[in-house]
Amino acid sequence: MSAGELLRSPAVRRAAGGELSGSLWRQAGRRFRRNRAAMGSIGVLLVIALASVLIPAFWPHAVEDASWENILLPPSFENWHWFGTDANGRDQFVRVFYGGRISLTIGLMTTLVALGIG
Repeated sequence: MSAGELLRSPAVRRAAGGELSGSLWRQAGRRFRRNRAAMGSIGVLLVIALASVLIPAFWPHAVEDASWENILLPPSFENWHWFGTDANGRDQFVRVFYGGRISLTIGLMTTLVALGIG
């Protein structure tokens, strides 16, 4: 048995703590799951994505609601304008998360195109 064959054997790799055989994607997935920073980042992205989808759907003020009596209000918890309102009386909090939905969609599409190209 040559040295190269010995180093490639599963028993030697397992004893040395190396990766066992598998596809490149499987090995990358294992390394990704072991990386705490990567898993934390995925968690934060999931929270942002869920907030971007759910907050505009359940918030009392719609994205396109404009009100003349609510023009340029400061942030307030009493009337549910947590980030205040803009010059058209629209709620800024719901608009931030609606914009986040658009940004996440663009990022996802860009990533899919990059993966497709290689």
